[in-house]
Amino acid sequence: METYSVLLIEEQPLPAPALAASLAAVLERPLGELTRGLREHPWILAEDVPADALDAVFEVLSREKVRAKAVPGIHMPVLPPPLRVRIADPLEKGIFLQAAQPPAPPLLPWEGLTVVSTGLLSLTEEEARSGTEIQPGASGPDLTTPGSAALVSGRKRMQDHILTDLVWTEKTPMRLRIDAGTFRYDYLGKRMRPSSRENLRLLLSDIRNRAPEAWFAARTERFLDGAPTSTFRFRNLPAFESYTLWNLQAREEARLEEA
Repeated sequence: METYSVLLIEEQPLPAPALAASLAAVLERPLGELTRGLREHPWILAEDVPADALDAVFEVLSREKVRAKAVPGIHMPVLPPPLRVRIADPLEKGIFLQAAQPPAPPLLPWEGLTVVSTGLLSLTEEEARSGTEIQPGASGPDLTTPGSAALVSGRKRMQDHILTDLVWTEKTPMRLRIDAGTFRYDYLGKRMRPSSRENLRLLLSDIRNRAPEAWFAARTERFLDGAPTSTFRFRNLPAFESYTLWNLQAREEARLEEA
């Protein structure tokens, strides 16, 4: 049987406890699972929903005034695994990866860039190093992020990071991950600022100028506009990646409509 993912049409506050309880009853799934999902990644409300359950699901969503859509599972995009990059030059034709190691090519063209997603989140050291480092020899001084904070969760020390994922979907799917605090902004030259947050804004502005067709997620725009950190903060890494996937699906759907 064909299954569907149920996604928000746009970000909105959710009545999480009541909505989770209603969806748990309709989908016959554990309440805790749905409550956790709505809390941590509310953009994707439910996955693997059977076609014959959609009417009941949307009856619940309509009652709770939640605007959503159903996407066939086979049409949901897949996020490529993240490739961490520490140094790169945004050139006119694409982003040049200095000393890049496979699987990343030395130049990724701007016309293939689909989504730019930025968020602030607290990560353990292990989480911050997740994904493949495509420039193992690159290193440089870590720049401080104003307002960053460290906290201890259980036995693991967590630190604030501002991450940006650049997602390419054409030809060879690729996802580059830039950590604002460890990326080297050498290409900025005299434009370089004292903090990584300021330098990341300059980098993203340069990318937007060179890749006007790329989809800049709403939270990326808030970061660029200097909005309060609460407007682009995520609960955890899975929430950030879920948000990026949600934006990727929206962008691909918009492209099909444009075509």
